[in-house]
Amino acid sequence: MLAKFGQRPETAAALGVNADDVPGPGFGVSAGAHVYPLRLGRVALGVGGEVMLARRGRQPIDASGEPDGPALTSRLLTFSPQVSANFGNRNGWSYVSLGMGTASFETWASEGENPDRRVRSINYGGGARWFMSSRLAFTIDLRFYAVPPGPADEANPIARPRARLMVLSAGVSAR
Repeated sequence: MLAKFGQRPETAAALGVNADDVPGPGFGVSAGAHVYPLRLGRVALGVGGEVMLARRGRQPIDASGEPDGPALTSRLLTFSPQVSANFGNRNGWSYVSLGMGTASFETWASEGENPDRRVRSINYGGGARWFMSSRLAFTIDLRFYAVPPGPADEANPIARPRARLMVLSAGVSAR
């Protein structure tokens, strides 16, 4: 799974680093489960949920290749119930889905505390699943997460700007 965090000038300024020093795309894992209680011909309505974690660190370096400032870490953690419309048959289908749950998207310096501001977030996207055998499938999913801003406070001295994050997942699923 690849999460595109993007460069965030507001976050870089709050940390006292250049925007290029903020960690870029992060790798992670996701897991989910869905059931399909209602079928209407070739369309099945599904309900389920997903948990996802992506993380990336970066150590700013100067022109001579030496460390220049604190190591930075970005992390996206989400939990989301979802509904989906699935098009196809038992051995392969495409889907669109929408979910609302909680998310924590933070960037911090190594000497700072690991912040965890969970907020309500919306996610939407789609993908496909093709079964290669009776039990094993290949899955691909493109999803967007809308994370609202997080103001600075005593526990979290760095404000988090509003973010729309893109996550591309590929993997296997079981039936």
